[in-house]
This record gives sequence, C-alpha cells and structure tokens, in this order.
Amino acid sequence: MKRTKGFTLIELLVVIAIIALLISVIVPALKNAKDASRRVVCSSNMKQLATGNLSYAAENDDRVVLAMSSDNEMWLTTILNYCEDPEIKMCPSVNKEPTGGSGSDPSMGPEGGRGAKIDPTDGSCYEYWKVQDINLEKHTSSYGMNGYAQYPENNVWGNRELFLGKTTAPMAFKVPLIAPDVWRSGYPTSAANANFTTTPGQYSDHIGRFVFIRHDDRNNISFIDGHVERVYLPDMGLLKWHREWVPQALDIPWLPNR
Repeated sequence: MKRTKGFTLIELLVVIAIIALLISVIVPALKNAKDASRRVVCSSNMKQLATGNLSYAAENDDRVVLAMSSDNEMWLTTILNYCEDPEIKMCPSVNKEPTGGSGSDPSMGPEGGRGAKIDPTDGSCYEYWKVQDINLEKHTSSYGMNGYAQYPENNVWGNRELFLGKTTAPMAFKVPLIAPDVWRSGYPTSAANANFTTTPGQYSDHIGRFVFIRHDDRNNISFIDGHVERVYLPDMGLLKWHREWVPQALDIPWLPNR
C-alpha cells in the first residue's frame, strides 16, 4: 500500500507562522472596527441629546436648556423628556460597572458619587459620573454640559455676561453644548489658564472636566446649533465656550502622539 506523506516539521511551522501572522493582522483590525463603532454610537447619542435641546428651545423662546433648574432638575432630565431612548446618556465606551473612586479621595469616582475615574498617565476615561441622594436613573451620564451655553436665569454659576443663552446666539455653530465630562457640567473660564501638567479631568479648572481621552485623541462634541463634530483635544481651546472666550490651542503634555 502507498504510504500517505504527512507534514514535515518545517511545513508545520510555516503554517503556524502564517496563522499567527493572519491573527496579528485581523485582531487589530477588529479592535479598530469596534472602536469606530463605539465612536459612531457616541456621536449618535450626542446628536439626539442636541436635538432634544433644540426641541426644548422651540417651546421656550429659543432658550438653551438650563444646566440646573430651580426645582433641581438638571439638563439631562430635561433633554431626555424629548428623547425616546434614555440609554443615549451613556457613551458605549464607558464601564457601566463602576470600580470605585479616583485617586486617594474616596468621595471621587462613580461609587463616591462625584465624578469619573481617569488614568493620569494618558487621560483615558471609561467611567461616568453620578449624583448621590437623588434619582440615579435621571442623574447619571458620561456626558456633561457647557454651563455657559444655557440661558442665565435661576441656578447659574459664574458671570452672567458670559452666557450665550439661546440657540439663535451668534456663532452658535462654534459653541459647545454637550461633551464627554467627568461631572454634570463645567464653566471653562480661559484657555490661557488651562493646566494639564498634573491630572486630566480636573475639577478646579473647568475646561479640564471635558478634556480626557475617550475616543483616541479626539472626542465627540455637540454644539448649540445641533451638529456634532469629532474635535482634536488641543483644538477644544479654539471653540467658543462663552461670549468673551479667547481662542487658544490647549497644551496637553500627556496626550499620546502629540
């Protein structure tokens, strides 16, 4: 009988090497596709939230929704009243099972009810904020509002002359409304004062609340006029956060590939 020839050791090693090469090519491609899908879903979420704000404005003299109303309802609750899916408040990249506080302060982080956890080495953030002692279904999100976009009445923080207020405000297409955030809202004062030499996602410097990595080196931003853009993190300083904002690119030393 004729004997069937099998694989030699060299042939087997060549096959294994080819399979390993294919895996090394396919796996990063699958990861990139997954990341791209998350970015698209995040962009869709922010588009729906921005549209919800426009729906509110249409019923309220073109006014942007309040960051916090007089009855302690925040912008998220108000906008979700105009949206069908409450899950749009969460970026698909966040960890929905919070792992605890941020740094050494136990009051920080989702478990402490104060803000999202951030990796100080590269600015990545995969968790969200929530507010203690109130309705957590309404008051948890991975997005926050530019407080200066709202109409300046009742519970507002900062200089009222800086607020934009209406969807018809000049340069509305340049004014951020909603962005990834470590807290429910922020009031950036000056790009020149921004300091990212220590930890990304800082509370004291309000522009820092919006500047961390969730989708590579760019984050989705929705604007008062309703459109959504992917904005390079340093370029967030070039946007019009309030009426007297002086545009200036942000210096972010921990940003990868800067």
